[in-house]
Amino acid sequence: MCLWLACVANAQDAIDDSELRTTVERLRGFNDAELSAARKAIPPRREPPLGLARPRLVRATGYVYEDRNANGRRDENEPALANVMISDGERVLRVGDDGAYHFEIRMDENPHYRFVVATRPTGYKPSGDYFLRIPFAADDTEYTADFGFIRDEAAAKREFWFITASDSQFTRIEEMIPTAKDYAQVTSAPRSLELGKPAFLATAGDLTMNGSQFEWDMYDHIRRSAKIPVYEGFGGHDGNCLDPRCTVNFEERIGPPYYSWDYGGVHFIQVVTETGYLKPAARLRQSDWMQADLQALPAKTPVIAVSHYPLDAAWFDQRKAEGIHVIAQIGAHWHVVMSGSRNGVPVMNSAPARGKDWGAYSRTYRWVFVSPEGVRSQLRVAGQYKRLELVAPGARAEIGRQPLVALAYDTSLLVKSV
Repeated sequence: MCLWLACVANAQDAIDDSELRTTVERLRGFNDAELSAARKAIPPRREPPLGLARPRLVRATGYVYEDRNANGRRDENEPALANVMISDGERVLRVGDDGAYHFEIRMDENPHYRFVVATRPTGYKPSGDYFLRIPFAADDTEYTADFGFIRDEAAAKREFWFITASDSQFTRIEEMIPTAKDYAQVTSAPRSLELGKPAFLATAGDLTMNGSQFEWDMYDHIRRSAKIPVYEGFGGHDGNCLDPRCTVNFEERIGPPYYSWDYGGVHFIQVVTETGYLKPAARLRQSDWMQADLQALPAKTPVIAVSHYPLDAAWFDQRKAEGIHVIAQIGAHWHVVMSGSRNGVPVMNSAPARGKDWGAYSRTYRWVFVSPEGVRSQLRVAGQYKRLELVAPGARAEIGRQPLVALAYDTSLLVKSV
């Protein structure tokens, strides 16, 4: 009996994992040795107090450049990248021929980090950080950061695919380990014969249960398991441990809670829909940023929005009235595995990465395929490794042979025949 798969697997696609021998180990997704090692590596810790905000005027300057030798710093012979979008989380500009940017940012009395973010341009990938984090509890007023990008042939293709996840909502090491294994397996999907490897993993929030520093310690382990770039989004659970609830721990441990990037000619925006976790001034900044970001796009640029709550009909109507070409939205929150549409625009729930929301022990992710013809997707259940099960003999027995019924499935591979 042979299992044939519609992908090309290479040695680098191998997934490090431990053999699970007992039923208990297989159900929980790890053995005792793995649990002991993880508990030792990531001990629980108290939540530290937030620092006091230091209101001040800061200046952020730097350059966007082509990092031709991919060393993460600008060398003398490396040219500027013109026309790249860059933002301070409120205003959006495109750098000129010299690649230079300059922002003056008013830090207020509220505990929010501020960010300068360079939008990844189509046909490139970042060679290092694509954002500058400005702390609220500091006295510095001058910040400098250069953003380098490397040419990326795959990121220029108009037909590509990516993966979505959300709602992992873990609190314990026992939940972290199988989620990390899922990240490793799902993002190790081998190269498709037509589309290449998945471009990135986009998450739509509620990555943790409460957003504590201990939970972000665990998420660091999960994120490092991914084999492709990860673009995270904020959900309310990621700020529930703070009083008042807010996005600060996400900002400290992950980065900007709203931002954009380009891939394959498509503009992606990650936005915060649970705006109660933003202070009033931060809410206005996000609103101003989103308007400026979308208005800075060339006409008819396809846009995919990612957010924790699915965006409402009014948001789509407003974008249509503004001439913004939204082609899909990735949502989450409801822990359901469904997709629908708003006036023909696909709206897809990313599917919950934690277990038991879609039947016993299930953890789900979504593959999303983008082409000039449109957007389509399919659900993938995690934790299945070339699984082949004999279900039953056939309905009728025949002399000399016995028909069989078998099921074949793999999380990261498409089964063509058995």
